[in-house]
Amino acid sequence: RRWGALQGQDHCAYVTWSTGIGVGLCVDGRILRGKHGNAGHAGHTFVSDQSDALCGCGNMGDLEGVVAGNAIARRFAGAGYPGASALFAAAQSGDTNAQAIVDELCRVLGRGLYNMVATLDLERISLGGGVFWNHRDYLLPRLSAQIHGKLPALTDEFELVPAGLGEKVGDFGALALVS
Repeated sequence: RRWGALQGQDHCAYVTWSTGIGVGLCVDGRILRGKHGNAGHAGHTFVSDQSDALCGCGNMGDLEGVVAGNAIARRFAGAGYPGASALFAAAQSGDTNAQAIVDELCRVLGRGLYNMVATLDLERISLGGGVFWNHRDYLLPRLSAQIHGKLPALTDEFELVPAGLGEKVGDFGALALVS
């Protein structure tokens, strides 16, 4: 919020799509922390009944267990995609099986993003993290399609944008904690 794509936004979230799924939330200009400082664990919201979606936390079928980078490697290595980079490269090269998998991943994550918009009435979500950042041009329109056009009163003026600080967003986040 201080330096990046969320600068000046009072109703926003940062989502990292990386090894895991992390979320930082800001509503009414205040960072949401929760009673134990754990607000924003949206990666652990349940989104699936898939038996291959075991999360590192022990939950089966939470967002992180379905779409996180380590979940992609675990779930699709047997299909010839040993990691997110291999899967997204195959999809971008025209592999229809990989494209179908990526579309499903974007459908699931996009629904999670939409749920945050609908629940918190957010004006912008900034996306970062290695899985997203390295394939952002391919993924952003697919994720946006899962949000825009649904409940226009909440989504017409909503923006889904890449992290303004790119791969350095974590560095700036750490700096914000000490400044």
